[in-house]
Amino acid sequence: MSGPDGVLSVKGLLRLDGDRQWFDRDSAADWMLSYWRGKCRGPALPGRRDIDMVEIRPDILPDLFLIDIARGGDRERYRYRLIGTRMAELADHDPTGSHVDEFIDPSRIAEMHAWLDRVVAEPAPWLYSAPLAFKHRDWKWSWRLSLPLSGDGKTVDMLLLHYTLGVLPPASI
Repeated sequence: MSGPDGVLSVKGLLRLDGDRQWFDRDSAADWMLSYWRGKCRGPALPGRRDIDMVEIRPDILPDLFLIDIARGGDRERYRYRLIGTRMAELADHDPTGSHVDEFIDPSRIAEMHAWLDRVVAEPAPWLYSAPLAFKHRDWKWSWRLSLPLSGDGKTVDMLLLHYTLGVLPPASI
């Protein structure tokens, strides 16, 4: 399976820089990336107040997550603010309000934090490919488009995530 630059990409993290077409036109991931970019204010990141769920295509909503970032202590904590209905069904319940490390498979916590920490540290759209980290659901592969949000335009305080399920190269999502 090859990624956007022909690089073998089975599991990993890819920063989506520039105006390059990363996904098939009209795909859910392409639409979400374009929507997020349209909400950016110059170099400033969009904030949660800029994202209007009514504007988002209805077929995309079941695959969205909003994750709050709580700072303090020795590391960031990530809490599910919103989980799309398709994702909640796959997880067997809705983890809204739970922290990521309370909900996912314990063996995947370090991996999940590394991915989320990277998106927060280097605010840009990122694509992450890996099996779902839901407990007892790691058989389902996913592509996760991670879109940082910021109340002040610089400091990431929330992540908007879009999941695409299946084993597909990024160019086919």
